[in-house]
Amino acid sequence: MVKIKDEQLKDNEKFWGGRGKGISWTETDDKVASYVRKAFGEKYGKLLWRNELLSLIRLEVGDETSVDYYTFIEHCQLVYDVIGSSDNRYAENLYDRTRF
Repeated sequence: MVKIKDEQLKDNEKFWGGRGKGISWTETDDKVASYVRKAFGEKYGKLLWRNELLSLIRLEVGDETSVDYYTFIEHCQLVYDVIGSSDNRYAENLYDRTRF
């Protein structure tokens, strides 16, 4: 068994680690959530870790008056903010191109 914060975990209940070591799923969740929030920002990181990001395949963006079009634009702005938080110049150059 592995002792983590005054609780006993059997080896088959560990999420990560070798024999005699390891952390629980709750601790892994906390560590990964903290990492993605730092790396990608609070909003995007949380959505990424929870697998709740927008499904771009399902959107109908051909009509500029549709709700899907504005949802897509909002998602692009979120991605722009994430890129801009680490390299603003690159984000501006990328956002102006059709590739973005």
